[in-house]
Amino acid sequence: MSEIVTEGAVVVLASPVGGGFQSEWNSGIYPNRLKIWKTYVGESSEYETIQIHRGSTCAASFPRSQISLIVVHRNISGDLQSNICSDGGYTNEQWKTYFKTGEETPPRDMCFMDIKNAFDEEEFLGKAFKLSRPECGVHLDDYVRRYTRNP
Repeated sequence: MSEIVTEGAVVVLASPVGGGFQSEWNSGIYPNRLKIWKTYVGESSEYETIQIHRGSTCAASFPRSQISLIVVHRNISGDLQSNICSDGGYTNEQWKTYFKTGEETPPRDMCFMDIKNAFDEEEFLGKAFKLSRPECGVHLDDYVRRYTRNP
């Protein structure tokens, strides 16, 4: 696992606990604390504070009552930190696919920023919608479902 995350990453099997903020666009929660069930890479305590950039388009939400494999880093204050624009972008299904087949889909979180930029360029600059990383197209439907409001 340490081969597919950046140096200094902490990889944990965890679930949200305590407070947190409900996501508007999906059934997830933006937690402020995690219960750590197992640590695969790095070191962690049984309970950890996490910062997830809740007000950002990179905010990472987690299923409320589900244990997830999460990639995090320690910030300067020692808290865990993760967002969908970094290594934390693998969904549980992507991890399962990777471990079963060795095939790596592009991280959803990194792709979400690429998709957002393509939408912004189309809307604000009048350019044709074009992803800088075409392989991120596999996440387009998920992005639209999560981050656009359908009337």
